[in-house]
Amino acid sequence: MIRQRSRFDVFDDRGRFLDSFYSGLKGSVLAVHDNYIFALERDDKDNIFLARYLFEKIIPGLTKK
Repeated sequence: MIRQRSRFDVFDDRGRFLDSFYSGLKGSVLAVHDNYIFALERDDKDNIFLARYLFEKIIPGLTKK
């Protein structure tokens, strides 16, 4: 089975496009907050769980201090 990668577009706080990146998330994105992406995923036994991914400094200066 070929897994489709998710594309994310990144914008600054004024709505200006900054960049795009691809991720191999295994589920559905629920929310994005600061540098975290929250997703619903399934394990090998088909159990649903909440996954949290941290993206550190995708673009210099984008992270909050």
